[in-house]
Amino acid sequence: MKFSKKHIAGVIFFLASATNAETLLQNIQVRAVVPSGSFYVNALEGWPSGPVQIGYDSNRHVFNHHHLGLRMKNSIQSGATGGKIMARLAYPPVMRGVRGQMSVDVGIKTENTDVILGTTPTLIYEDAAGDEIMGHLHIKVKDAGPYAPGNYIGTVALEFDSVL
Repeated sequence: MKFSKKHIAGVIFFLASATNAETLLQNIQVRAVVPSGSFYVNALEGWPSGPVQIGYDSNRHVFNHHHLGLRMKNSIQSGATGGKIMARLAYPPVMRGVRGQMSVDVGIKTENTDVILGTTPTLIYEDAAGDEIMGHLHIKVKDAGPYAPGNYIGTVALEFDSVL
């Protein structure tokens, strides 16, 4: 068998590049938590799957508040430091329409807490035993009227975190 100079040069180039290959290693730290209890924030009648209607009282020219019943529990780490839940808004909620926009307040009230949520985590649940607590989420238009007629829509993006 006869090999041409081009063929031999190609084989030599391939072998030279294979011996000069570099290896890059990356280490990824892996963490897992196996809970010893349960953590949840549930709406009593389930989380709404569609838009929530905030009513408008045309006699008083104000928006009604929308309330959603909640059940909360964090027994993942009960004891002296356990049983805490933090909540925050992913971004400030605003309802927008063709003719303007309105800011929205979102709060959570329980027998121990009454807070207006912001983008900074806020303690909404604390129970050392990790028992279930009832409360409610309230959504209301913050801006005072008068309001321009039209349809307004927005999103309230909530985040709940168990505190370990």
